Amino acid sequence: MWLSLTIMLLSPELADVAMVSISWVFLYLTFTCCVSATKLAPETQSKPPDSQLYWNLRVQGNMLEQSLTFFTALWSHALIVSPATAATLGGFVLYLRACYPVVWALEARAGLMPPGFPEGPGSITVFCASMPQHAINIYLLAAAACALKGIDLKPYLFGYDALGCAAGYVAYFLAFALLSACQPAFRKCFPAVKARHP
Repeated sequence: MWLSLTIMLLSPELADVAMVSISWVFLYLTFTCCVSATKLAPETQSKPPDSQLYWNLRVQGNMLEQSLTFFTALWSHALIVSPATAATLGGFVLYLRACYPVVWALEARAGLMPPGFPEGPGSITVFCASMPQHAINIYLLAAAACALKGIDLKPYLFGYDALGCAAGYVAYFLAFALLSACQPAFRKCFPAVKARHP
């Protein structure tokens, strides 16, 4: 009964947004199963490499970390601006999220990781699979925030959401570059941690 009532109350335009949300959770559960499968491999098999377990844990952890931003951006845009645009761009974020572990694994397998970079995704993974997700989320949030103030971003983007996503990409990259440049000053605020010996 409650399910029927919920479906009746859900606007038909929001059905695709709800499906993107459901798919996101199922993908997260799949990544969680991968972690469990790696940890609980039968004893007859060799122990998985530390790099594989780290990869599994970070793929799952990164998705969990991004979930709050993604759901806030997706549903804010859907409820305030356009359910169709939110569903389309949300689906693209979902696709990139599914590609993230694959690109990371292929990049590592091909030996394209820079020296001393064994514990995380390399530049190809970040720029091809991770940063576009941030860019889309920034655009979805910015368009929703502007709409709350009575401003429609579409005319400024010549009607193209892709230009908004590109602007989000540039904004994220500029923020990253600025904060990277400030790191030496930030580090002066924190004392070095001395090694403790028992």
